[in-house]
Amino acid sequence: MRQKFLYVLLIVPLLLVSSHLFAQDRMVSGIVRSADDNSTLPGVNVIAISPSGKTSGASTDFDGKFQLMVPSDATGLRFTFVGMVTQDVDIKGKTFVEVTMFADSKELDEVVVVGYSVQRKEALTSSVSTVSAEKLTKVSDSNVEKLLQGNAPGVLVSSSRGNPGSAASISIRGASSINAGTEPLYVIDGVPVVSGTTGAAQSFSVLSSLNPNDIKSMTILKDAGATAIYGARAANGVVIIETKSGADGETKIDVSYENGVSVVNNDGIKMLNSQQLLMLQREAVQNSYQMTGSSKFDWTNPTSEYYLPDALANTNTNWWDEISRSGKMENLNVSVTGGDSKNRFFVSGGYHNNDGAIMNFGFKRYTGTAKLDHTSKDNKFKVGAKTSGSFSTQNFVLDNSDGVLPWENPVFAAMVIPSYYAPFNADGTVNQDLKGIHGNYNPFVVEKYQDKYQNYTKALSSAYVSYKFFDMVEAKSTFGLDYGYTKNYEFQDPRALIYAGDQGSVWESHRFMTSLTSSNLLTFTKVFAEKHSVSVIAGQEATKDKYSYISGGGKGTTHELPYLTSLVADGQFIGGNPSDLTRFSLFGFASYSYNSRYYLQASVRRDGASVFGANHKYGVFGSASASWRISQEEFFKVDQINDLKLRLSYGTTGNSDIGWYQSKGNYSSVSYAGGSGLQPNTIANPDLRWEKTASFDVAIDYAILNNRITGTIEYYNNKTSDMLLSKELSYTSGFGSIMTNVGSLRNTGWEIAINTVNLNGELKWSTGINVSLPSSEILDLGGSEYVGSSTYRQRVGGKYAEYWMYKYAGVNPANGMPMWYDAKGNITFDYGSAARYNVGSPEPDFFGSVTNNLSWKGIALDFMFYFMYGNEAIYNERRYSEHDGNNWGSNANENQLNRWQKPGDITDTPKPMVNNATGAYDWSCSRWVDDGSYLRLKYVTLSYTLPSALTKRVNVSRLTVYAKGNNLWTLASVNGLDVERSAWGTGTFTYPATRSFSLGVDISF
Repeated sequence: MRQKFLYVLLIVPLLLVSSHLFAQDRMVSGIVRSADDNSTLPGVNVIAISPSGKTSGASTDFDGKFQLMVPSDATGLRFTFVGMVTQDVDIKGKTFVEVTMFADSKELDEVVVVGYSVQRKEALTSSVSTVSAEKLTKVSDSNVEKLLQGNAPGVLVSSSRGNPGSAASISIRGASSINAGTEPLYVIDGVPVVSGTTGAAQSFSVLSSLNPNDIKSMTILKDAGATAIYGARAANGVVIIETKSGADGETKIDVSYENGVSVVNNDGIKMLNSQQLLMLQREAVQNSYQMTGSSKFDWTNPTSEYYLPDALANTNTNWWDEISRSGKMENLNVSVTGGDSKNRFFVSGGYHNNDGAIMNFGFKRYTGTAKLDHTSKDNKFKVGAKTSGSFSTQNFVLDNSDGVLPWENPVFAAMVIPSYYAPFNADGTVNQDLKGIHGNYNPFVVEKYQDKYQNYTKALSSAYVSYKFFDMVEAKSTFGLDYGYTKNYEFQDPRALIYAGDQGSVWESHRFMTSLTSSNLLTFTKVFAEKHSVSVIAGQEATKDKYSYISGGGKGTTHELPYLTSLVADGQFIGGNPSDLTRFSLFGFASYSYNSRYYLQASVRRDGASVFGANHKYGVFGSASASWRISQEEFFKVDQINDLKLRLSYGTTGNSDIGWYQSKGNYSSVSYAGGSGLQPNTIANPDLRWEKTASFDVAIDYAILNNRITGTIEYYNNKTSDMLLSKELSYTSGFGSIMTNVGSLRNTGWEIAINTVNLNGELKWSTGINVSLPSSEILDLGGSEYVGSSTYRQRVGGKYAEYWMYKYAGVNPANGMPMWYDAKGNITFDYGSAARYNVGSPEPDFFGSVTNNLSWKGIALDFMFYFMYGNEAIYNERRYSEHDGNNWGSNANENQLNRWQKPGDITDTPKPMVNNATGAYDWSCSRWVDDGSYLRLKYVTLSYTLPSALTKRVNVSRLTVYAKGNNLWTLASVNGLDVERSAWGTGTFTYPATRSFSLGVDISF
């Protein structure tokens, strides 16, 4: 009894004290919005105001919401946000508050999506560029990669192909590898996704399956301070794509429709008409006669193979006009957005069609997206899901960049088929007899008797669940599925003479890709004493990629049954292969800021991947970064400077894009003695590991003259080591080489961004300028002085890529024969004595853009100039149209009219001769290297938004009509189909860039 009495005496006071303490504290939640556009504000600091001096604090989440336990004597809450007026709000008797914050003298600071979190731009310590949806929609293109061109410093977007659905190459601060991947990692709504090309058409981009109209923003992470959180996949930078979500408020319906045309941008090459071609061909025959004295070189003799009668000139076909057309473009998008503070939804559907400006090319895409987010009543629990799907069809023909002779390519045909041959016979049938020129591949025969397409089905789904345990701790799990299915099909009708030898053939392939991702995060955020802010993230991520491929084909089918059936009796084949990859990662991130003045951030990640060798399954990557807002210091009082921030970062990232089985000892199938077997193909390397890039970055962000001029000056220095290179082995090992980690390269450069507000009255005018000055250097090649021996070569001390070609010295004025330089730098007339030289690089000295935006009373004019300078490019298609008689029966371009004709002529074009074998026609001749510098009017958009007082009468909240033009004008000095080339400076017989014109309307209900 006494023990029970003592127990009560002890417990009751504790309960009373405890109840008293709990009575003191109470929960207050709310939401914070911007007065500018009523959007929610993440990252706002919320501090309890208490007379007793007790403090507690929190910050708003991504949806602008907060939840805070405040002391019982708290009279209000203080809301602070950089660029906004500080607000004190009374909370007496309140448990929920809605706060509207107004812009201070500065603009509202931007919120940026970075690795696994969001940050205010003011708090960034690393190099990040964000491109808004408004900028992305200025260009009409099916591929989101191409939309980035000119919109971010340090991001070089290159594309040699302009056909609908084609891929582009993105290089962020230079290529970091020679043999591993050079493309950035793409992350969509927090889930890493597969990118690149797929299927038989290397021109098709996986990212073309995305609907650009669904994208809210694209953020490019450039330095290790931002990318190291992604570890072994981030050496080439990271592109984060955030898609649109639902929003609080009334249901909103947006409808946009665009219709236009595209035309081939082919100002660089003009082909000869029939009379010009006959003149040139006859001259080539005559020159060969003078050189050899052979009577077979007689163009007047009807029995000669070189007979060229005057009647040929009666037909004059412009093959460029025949293969090109006004390509029709159509784009329709519908989206529905709505919700309240607890439930938000976004649903969209899209249709895109582009017939292409060249026959046999086209692209069509259907997309659909659904997104739903829910927040519990107490704001602690959140759950959301998103699913999007697309179906794309691309009609295409192969070009030389696909690694095959492009006989079926209409671009090739337009450059080689003589103008005196007609595409159709007198009776209207397709001409199938071009006298063997271009293999009789009349592009209209290909169009009529070949069916070739690629279908791509894409599904991207993700779901998340999060729970906030306290004011400062939140757990979140995300699951993602990336699925892709590609079908390639080709049928060649035996009714075409060019396909008759195969008695009709059919081929198809099926590729399946599945990527599963799971990530789990634990986030701690806390504000201390109103000035100290701490955020810590601990996370785990795992991915599983599976890929399978099967193909089959055969000969002997007909147009009635163009399928893989039992009728396909001849030349049957089937093949395929499966593969898979797994990754497991642990990572952490921490940030600290003091009084919106000093910022520190650090990250570490441990990555494991099945592609690594057995002795190096895991790698550790990390970064540290800091920034100092000098303008916030008491000693810094400069009225003209509104903001001045210094940033520094250093860290390491990896490149695990090294081939899924390169560390293994692989086997290949072989037939032997009538049976099937396996033979060793590659030697195992258990020490094979990721390539590592160490990155240093320093920058100054500034805003002056009442924020009328803002920008960044940035310097980076990236060194890649442990590069993946082939190392020679003694053949006694049974192998000639082994893939190993040796060598290093460095990328350095400057990035300059300037944004100005030129006029800010009724007429508004702003300008954006960004310039990038990259530079690369090969530091080490594992003991070798160079790698590569044809067209390209990497050498120690040289740039990342250099052209290694026979150096052309022009034409001998005495006899019209080509000349070269030998190894000693002397002129030689013997192609066999010519020496290879480094004759240029695709790397530009600088590139960038100038963008202007003007608006007045609802009228807006936006335009961008994109430029590149100091790079060389290879225009190899010219070797077929400037063949000097080597392809005597083919057409030629107008440059051949500048040929040598008599002693004393000064020209770079040799005299033509039948089947010219002097070497001036060779692929590796520097004659085809030209200055790749250019200035292009990338886009012009003129729009008009009707006054809301007028549109609301018909229940329309916003109506905008616009006219848009892309690639309208180009200034360049090259003689090529299009000045823009791939990242390697090539693009032989590819579909050139097109000019496009369109009209559109955007309506919001």
